[in-house]
Amino acid sequence: MNAIDKNFDYFLKNDFSDVKEGEWIAIYNNNVISHGLNLKKVIFEAKKMAPISKVLLSKIKKTASYL
Repeated sequence: MNAIDKNFDYFLKNDFSDVKEGEWIAIYNNNVISHGLNLKKVIFEAKKMAPISKVLLSKIKKTASYL
């Protein structure tokens, strides 16, 4: 399993109740390394801690989405 797959698996298994709805999160090595409302700032902080190509970025939404 590659780094992005591991990060995505971590994302699916956690509820992130400590992160506000609408915030962006950056996940690397099964850890949230940055989060906030401004995506550019989240990416800037994440780049300091990990290679950005291996970081999973996602926006937190507390309700389900249906297509």
